[in-house]
Amino acid sequence: MTGDILGGHREGPGPAKPPERGTMGRIAVGMAIGILLLAAVGALGAWLLGLF
Repeated sequence: MTGDILGGHREGPGPAKPPERGTMGRIAVGMAIGILLLAAVGALGAWLLGLF
């Protein structure tokens, strides 16, 4: 457990866990994409409401 936190290397059998920074990066990228999608959908909705 301590080796996992400090070095990010695998200990024991089983698949290797991804390092913490990779997981955080993936979460950050997912949040950024979600926010961009929400902004795009909101802008499109406002534009359509403005048209009609």
